[in-house]
Amino acid sequence: VLVSPRYFEDNGNTDPSDDYDYEGLRASLRNDFARTRELKVDIRLDAIDVDDDTAFAEFYFNYHAHNEYPSGLRWESGSDRTRLRFARSGGQWLIVGGL
Repeated sequence: VLVSPRYFEDNGNTDPSDDYDYEGLRASLRNDFARTRELKVDIRLDAIDVDDDTAFAEFYFNYHAHNEYPSGLRWESGSDRTRLRFARSGGQWLIVGGL
């Protein structure tokens, strides 16, 4: 519900083979969360920039996940920074890129 049907991700490069849209994101999240048994995410919001009907939010996050694979359960952890892109549609802010 937070993601726009107009969602598109180019992964910050010019290689079209790793691009995906709203349906690709849905499929990816469905697969990822099907194997997730536990998840902890710490998020730090570093900046928000709003310009009319578009906005950007910069996040830093750490995650710890207990995932199930064919080889068994495995704990994984990591951290990253992302810049979410938002668009206002019908009075609601929706994510249009950056996940």
